[in-house]
Amino acid sequence: LTIAFFTFLVTLFRLMMRELKVNMDNAERLKFSDSLINSITNPIIIIDRKLRIKSWNKYAEKLYGWSENEVLGKELIPLLQIDFLHTDFESISAFYQKNEYWSGEMIHHNKNNRQIHVQATVSRVRNQQGKIIGAVSVITDITLSKSMEKQLQVLSANLEREVRRKVAELNHVFDRITDAFIALDHEWNYTYVNEKAAELHGLNIEELLGKNIWELHPDLKDGPFHDALEEARESMQPVKKQLYYPKSNQWFEDLIYPSADGISIYYHDITDKKRAELKLQEAENRFRRLVEESMVGVYILQHGKYLYVNPRCAEITGYSVDEMVGKMNILDIISPKSIPLVKENIELRLSGKVSSMHYELEAVHKKGHMIQVEVFGSYILYNGEPAIIGSLIDISTRKKAEEQVILL
Repeated sequence: LTIAFFTFLVTLFRLMMRELKVNMDNAERLKFSDSLINSITNPIIIIDRKLRIKSWNKYAEKLYGWSENEVLGKELIPLLQIDFLHTDFESISAFYQKNEYWSGEMIHHNKNNRQIHVQATVSRVRNQQGKIIGAVSVITDITLSKSMEKQLQVLSANLEREVRRKVAELNHVFDRITDAFIALDHEWNYTYVNEKAAELHGLNIEELLGKNIWELHPDLKDGPFHDALEEARESMQPVKKQLYYPKSNQWFEDLIYPSADGISIYYHDITDKKRAELKLQEAENRFRRLVEESMVGVYILQHGKYLYVNPRCAEITGYSVDEMVGKMNILDIISPKSIPLVKENIELRLSGKVSSMHYELEAVHKKGHMIQVEVFGSYILYNGEPAIIGSLIDISTRKKAEEQVILL
């Protein structure tokens, strides 16, 4: 009996030690997990099977405005007033059950009821026996990038409309203008004036013939028009100029042809055309300033090459703007495994089957390492030919954070 009792005590002691070791291991693992979660700069939320909040790191507190103590035990969906956008909770749950995780965009609301556009990655959490006990969500605030995407879409659409409108205006202007023509001898006297030229001068043809151009128009003497005539006479080569005349607030295109007898000048009023060009240039300058200062990479592709990249786009890939524009093919910075996807998506847009696309891919940095990027691209007409204008966001840090959480 004594031996049996002693054996029982030894067995009990071993069981207690084993349980103690398991508890210590669990405590150490929990301590490590807490440390890892707090070291990741993304908001992280852990929920149980009933969608009640069990953990809420400091970055979640910063993003949403609630402290962890305020949210523990509360149901996640009503708290954040979650809008699942283009899907619903049942569809997400079905996908989640089959794939162990789900990733997508949704709208959350913070403590002040402000909308936050987020990218959420949700992964299952299991205990040591493999039983599902909840889920962990890694949140990325993409409100700024989505806002920039919308601005880019609006700017692209506005620019395209403006270009079409200006082209139509210019075509209308070209259809209704006719050339004026005058001829001057070596003494700068009118030897010929057509009706259009007389109309532009505000005089009859008879009032102009034989008169000196600089005596009739002393305000033009020593100005750009006078310099252009002297240039043509000295070089004996045709000269083409677009000149502004302040007195009449008009622009004219002058075609000046010198000869042995004097100078002939064809000219026409291009005021409407010039004003349209200046307005278009102003719109393009405003667009370029916004894009150049953007925190999102912006590019324009045509015939497989970069026609434009902003400084942020070059920074993400490690190249300079000069190295990329007009020289690099889009596929030069795409990893081999993402090339088929990129080719297919470019073809879909250029063929007109879709107007815009949003997807992720793996790119190759100039230094050789891989980077994860998020791309939003839209079909446009650029200089009358199909092209793609898009934005590029480096999401490498976010993807690494998601991978770390999945490994928990």
